[in-house]
Amino acid sequence: MRDAARNYRQTLRQRQEREAQTVVQLTGWDLQEINRKINFTPETSVLWRRRLCP
Repeated sequence: MRDAARNYRQTLRQRQEREAQTVVQLTGWDLQEINRKINFTPETSVLWRRRLCP
């Protein structure tokens, strides 16, 4: 289970970026505008709670 969660977090940002590109292709909207509106997942692999309590 832990490996699956780690894999999910590692690939989430890439999937979000691909989805933004798809929106651009389907709508013709500006990529920078879309990126400003998307709440991208941070690329860091360290969870916020681990930073608080190392």
